[in-house]
Amino acid sequence: MSKFTFLMNTKIRSFTFCFTACFAGISFLGQVAQGAVITVTTEQDLQSVINSASSNDQIKLLPGTYSGEYSLTDKNLTISQSGGTPTLTKFSLSGGRVTLIGLQIGQVLSSDSNNQAGNHLIHQCEIGNIESNTSSFTLQYSDVGSLIVNKKATVTACLFDGAGGGGVGITVRGSLGDAIIQNSIIRKYGAVIGSAISNECLGIWVTNGAKGIIRNNIVHGCKDLNYNGNEVNAGIGICINDNASGVVSGNIVWDCFIADKSSTNLPNDGSSALVKVTAQSLVLNNFLWPVVDSSISRTQLGLDVQSGWRIHNLIIGSNAVGTVSTNPKFVNWQDGDYRLASDSPAINAGPSDPQYNDRDGSRNDIGMFGGHNFIPDGRTTNKPIVLGLDIAPIAVPTGGTVTIESTGATVK
Repeated sequence: MSKFTFLMNTKIRSFTFCFTACFAGISFLGQVAQGAVITVTTEQDLQSVINSASSNDQIKLLPGTYSGEYSLTDKNLTISQSGGTPTLTKFSLSGGRVTLIGLQIGQVLSSDSNNQAGNHLIHQCEIGNIESNTSSFTLQYSDVGSLIVNKKATVTACLFDGAGGGGVGITVRGSLGDAIIQNSIIRKYGAVIGSAISNECLGIWVTNGAKGIIRNNIVHGCKDLNYNGNEVNAGIGICINDNASGVVSGNIVWDCFIADKSSTNLPNDGSSALVKVTAQSLVLNNFLWPVVDSSISRTQLGLDVQSGWRIHNLIIGSNAVGTVSTNPKFVNWQDGDYRLASDSPAINAGPSDPQYNDRDGSRNDIGMFGGHNFIPDGRTTNKPIVLGLDIAPIAVPTGGTVTIESTGATVK
């Protein structure tokens, strides 16, 4: 944790943005001290290396496959790649302050330990699935199959791709579940399922009393292409239900629905929508685009050719503010280019409050590049990245002083 004290000559909101943009080159380390650097090859016993390492050591893995399942408890360690991507099957993190950088892992289990709360950061990794029961979990600039959050988490600039296998991209659940999900792509959690389904084909799901801030994301392709007549809570891009609450702002959502076998056989159970939320949730300045990806023909699935694919509901359960249902005009989303075209109506169309402003100080752009949390080279940079800021006091008069505590990580 690093501390800085500044003389204030401007409003705190403007300063917060300036700090994020201007101090990206300062090294804010997760660990207080730097330990030894330990280089490991696939011929070595990685678990023994982890067990013998001291807190604040850095373990660098050379390329190759590290067989077995590994665990780390109550240590402050950074584990990163060295010269290529190492592959691991399963990694369990419990307690401690742990940073994983540039690894490929089949499964990560993250939790607090019996002795201490965990503080875990995953950066520039490729991971099949993650479940976090950690008091502080940060996932950024990574590719992930699915994520379950049971406590507190922040997700920034990640790609979640279901590859047409159904399921759920990100689940935030339970009364302790509390997540910020921002500047990410959540796509292709659709499938062709011939049986009745529930809680399936969802992009982001906040449920069972959890809380979620869902801002400036891209969500599409969460759909069931074989409606069986009994789908419940399915085919939805962003879903907040069961006493959960959230704020959904600045997102672009499309191609999330349940197919109808005929024009008269439609879901009526709260499924099939771009967004579904509880009454206590806020929905602000989103593009809910009523278009579907028609690359799969209905005749291939034996469905009624005449009724066609269609979005049944833009939103269920809320009086949304600032919703736009026209084409957001991407550069080329079919090929994965989600940048906004120069004439996109989503530019400067997000929430107007300065806290949502883009990195250049202009009004929030709707979509994954909006806001000031996204770093354009976050997937490739080897420079330090600011992870969080705590400001005390939160209100400062002109000419007063403010102390900022910051946490972050140095990418190596």
